[in-house]
Amino acid sequence: MNINRMATRPVVLSFAALGFIVVGLLLFRLYSHDTTPIRPSAVPSSAVWGGGPDGGDWIDCRPLNDSTARRFFCIIYEDHSGAIVYKGVFRLYGKSASLDSVRRLVGSYTGDEIILRDDRKLIAEIPIDSSSYEEMMSRDYEEYLRKDNPGAASKANDR
Repeated sequence: MNINRMATRPVVLSFAALGFIVVGLLLFRLYSHDTTPIRPSAVPSSAVWGGGPDGGDWIDCRPLNDSTARRFFCIIYEDHSGAIVYKGVFRLYGKSASLDSVRRLVGSYTGDEIILRDDRKLIAEIPIDSSSYEEMMSRDYEEYLRKDNPGAASKANDR
């Protein structure tokens, strides 16, 4: 009788180990899947997803032509509708980055910052209305601040 108990013990331990492995794989699958929602038609293909399973935003940034090479014009789109949440100039804090690396590292938008996955931040400096965007992008950024938006220029210089 003692021999039967010893023979079944490895079988029970094997099933327990297999159960833990299955549960672990299921949990891994549940939390590691791609959480990127379907891109709304209003969101351009250049926008990248920034968020997680609980939501996020589509973020589209372009570098501005300025002397510091640390400013980006970004448009933030709502994750499911594609409605514009915010658009404006963001300043990169931390070491400089190319547009490709910014797009690759987008983590999330917090309402006034775009957090990159390497802990650098793009911090909102100047909200832009849609009427001035095209004109601003076609001219030198510093000139835009000096001539057309003096209040924004002083705000940008305060940072």
